[in-house]
Amino acid sequence: MPDRMTAACLLVFASIAGACQAADPADETARPWEQAAPGPVDFTGTWELDLRASRSEAFDRIMALQGMNRLERTLLNRVVVTQVIRQETNDVLRLDIRSTFISRQEVQYLDGREMTTTNFKGKAVTTVSSWNQDRSAVIGKMPLKSRDGKPGLLTITRALSPDRKTMYLVMTFAGEGEEPSQALRVFHRKE
Repeated sequence: MPDRMTAACLLVFASIAGACQAADPADETARPWEQAAPGPVDFTGTWELDLRASRSEAFDRIMALQGMNRLERTLLNRVVVTQVIRQETNDVLRLDIRSTFISRQEVQYLDGREMTTTNFKGKAVTTVSSWNQDRSAVIGKMPLKSRDGKPGLLTITRALSPDRKTMYLVMTFAGEGEEPSQALRVFHRKE
């Protein structure tokens, strides 16, 4: 029997594969990231958040776990974010994340190495990022604690639509003994 962290990871992979029942299965648009472009993909480009297409019910909870106060979470849920991504090599992504509220740069090494970076609040966080098996999605994992201090895992998956004009950012938090929370952020290529 897998431990809770492994089970949480399996749940995230299952959701990408279409096994997660987080939305109405009859609604073909409920999980558009499942129809991702085949790999390998290149995320290079300027991506702008589409607030209307995004589903952010769980976004507030996920941001709270990262230390955001209520005002910051409310603002982040309402401002358009731009991500400029440069895929320097097969295993290095450079991200420049900007909005009227946040500006930060980040490097993701996609070879599975553990990295310590800072989150939006300047708090040190450990992340591990890698490609999925067919290199069609980037999966980042970050251990976080739930509000009651129990261990959990935040998984952030980036995938492109088949036409490569839309990027899906799926954030899933699975805490020990809790139902997973999932937020979908939809970005469109500006170029």
